Amino acid sequence: MVSVIIPTYGGGDGLEKVVESILDQSYRDIEIIIVDDNGFGSDNQKKTAEVLREYIKHGKVQYITPAKNAGGSAARNTGARASKGDYLMFLDDDDTVSPDKIEKQVKALCDPDRKYGISYCSTKVFIDGKVSNTIRARESGDILYRYMMGKVYMGTGTALMIREAWESLGGYDESFVRHQDWEFFARVLNKYEAVAVPDAYFNRFITNRNLPQNLDVLEKYCDHYVSFLKRYQFRISNRRIRNVINRNNARIALRCIKEKDISRLMRTLSKYDKLPNACISFACFCFSVCADRIIGKKT
Repeated sequence: MVSVIIPTYGGGDGLEKVVESILDQSYRDIEIIIVDDNGFGSDNQKKTAEVLREYIKHGKVQYITPAKNAGGSAARNTGARASKGDYLMFLDDDDTVSPDKIEKQVKALCDPDRKYGISYCSTKVFIDGKVSNTIRARESGDILYRYMMGKVYMGTGTALMIREAWESLGGYDESFVRHQDWEFFARVLNKYEAVAVPDAYFNRFITNRNLPQNLDVLEKYCDHYVSFLKRYQFRISNRRIRNVINRNNARIALRCIKEKDISRLMRTLSKYDKLPNACISFACFCFSVCADRIIGKKT
């Protein structure tokens, strides 16, 4: 069995299309668990319950309503703990997947010649309802460093993992408000090899509804991720971890340039490394962003 866990927040707008994309899967042994993170009794929780009323009535979804809002990581863990599946898939409430995604990923994970802990598929990125670009899943095996450096795209909804992966790592770190998937998938890939499934698709709809607009908040979230990188025992070298940290800071530095805050730019670049190393990392990051946009690899 595959357990599909869908945290939801807001009034449930668009949630039906997400549920239907799972009900339309060619793989049939699936349970759908929706965790409503609005807080029981809130107006948005009541709206979401109404959207799901027929699905709940006919037993097509399991609907969980925690007492209060606890964030995406906690909602995912709540759903996983309630699940019964041998495999777990986490999906946001505004994205969908291709009808054959789960079937192909289960088959990939059942490879008798090699034990994989997680599979990931290709991604179609939608902006204003139209396909903006496609990110192909190509690399299998030990992809930890390339994932952490942004060379391999594994969004939340692309992945399907063996249950053991979630259980052995204790699930998502609930202290993360943002970048939950970066943190969790880094731990998964530190322990397990991954298998790419290029001909199945995760449909990511860009809404930017939860993006931090304030640079201070954005830096706070990134610093929390960096503190995780510095303390966790990864099986890659300290030099590579430093590269990952510099790349993370480069994202903040680029935002500083957009906001014409030069003093903050220099402080950000030199925050965790010598300035020459940080500047080289920043230049490489900017080059990769430009290259990705030219070839249409990412948003």
